[in-house]
Amino acid sequence: MDLLAHGLWTAVAARGGERLVRRRMKRKSSFRLRTRWAVFWGMFPDLFAFSGLSAWFVLQILRGVALGELPHPSDFEPAQADTLAIFRLTNALYQLSHSLLVFGTVFLLVLVLRQKASWEMLGWVFHISIDVFTHSYAKYPTPILWPLSSWKFDGIYWGTPWFLALNYSVLLATYAFLYRRKLRRAAIVLGKAWALRFRARPVRVRDLEER
Repeated sequence: MDLLAHGLWTAVAARGGERLVRRRMKRKSSFRLRTRWAVFWGMFPDLFAFSGLSAWFVLQILRGVALGELPHPSDFEPAQADTLAIFRLTNALYQLSHSLLVFGTVFLLVLVLRQKASWEMLGWVFHISIDVFTHSYAKYPTPILWPLSSWKFDGIYWGTPWFLALNYSVLLATYAFLYRRKLRRAAIVLGKAWALRFRARPVRVRDLEER
């Protein structure tokens, strides 16, 4: 899935997860999820894998290379031995950041060092889980068991037009539902402001002549 959608869905999941945990606690819970950090971790796998590649593309453009002359990342995936070094590096970083085994290792390391769980890091797992089903063999399939296994699931490519439209339509509906009260209040305020504007509007001579 694309980076923006990952961030938006992670924010929804963080909010829903926090409410679910607090409801299931018999006593009043102080459990809190910092949504901003959850969103960061929800976007982290792609930021880790593709930031270098994005910087490389920008550098080439600044050097005067035409867009049409630049190779497309999908043309070099999976990375071969004779592929440009930046694409081989991107592929290696992608395997690292999209492996559940790597996540588990990092999560446990943070737990040991901090002496408490960083639950916002579950946004990382959420990212991987979504990518399993929204990446096909042709477009960076998700290596969830790397390095122990090369198994990957052949899902639906997230950039497919109908899926992209469906995904953002559901996101729009979800956020409209979550913020329905604020949207209703905003609509009321705008309605009142619009009404006051017409009430305070001065009567012109032309308007009286037309009447």
